[in-house]
Amino acid sequence: MECACASKRTFTALLIACSAYLGHAQNISIYFPNTLKDTSRSRCGIAFPVYRVIPKLDSLTDSLKFVINEYLKGPTAEERALGYRTAIPTKTEILVHQDYLKEGFGWTHEDTSVSVREVSMDNDTVFIQLSPSSQAYGGGSCRIEEMLDPMRATMRGIAAKISRIYFFVEGHDNDAFQP
Repeated sequence: MECACASKRTFTALLIACSAYLGHAQNISIYFPNTLKDTSRSRCGIAFPVYRVIPKLDSLTDSLKFVINEYLKGPTAEERALGYRTAIPTKTEILVHQDYLKEGFGWTHEDTSVSVREVSMDNDTVFIQLSPSSQAYGGGSCRIEEMLDPMRATMRGIAAKISRIYFFVEGHDNDAFQP
């Protein structure tokens, strides 16, 4: 079994290198918390990279939106087996917290996964509009850091010129992610 996994990783690495070399794709790092690598658990929001290939897109905004959606999908099964995880609310958490969501940010029963509504840029600043279901985390400043810090690290890997990243839910920024 170990040999098969190693050859699969080798094939994946070769595919990534070829796609990038041909100019059809780009290599990116997506950051997730990892319970096996972060043994101290003394800091919230610490994340480690996994590597993915995404298609080359026409604009930086399109690339950022694509990468955020990749992040929101969470780690693959293989990555989860290696200790990677996500703090993005699951469908179950969203349904458990539906009463709160109805009150605050225009949530509907069809909104059972976190998604990106809009990404825009102004010079070195990125504005990200997330769906109301992103509010279904049950509270806690550490959980917020574990959701947003890896997303910030992922986006900064796409464009080093990004200095500020703001998250919004239904137009709300200051109260969108409160513990």
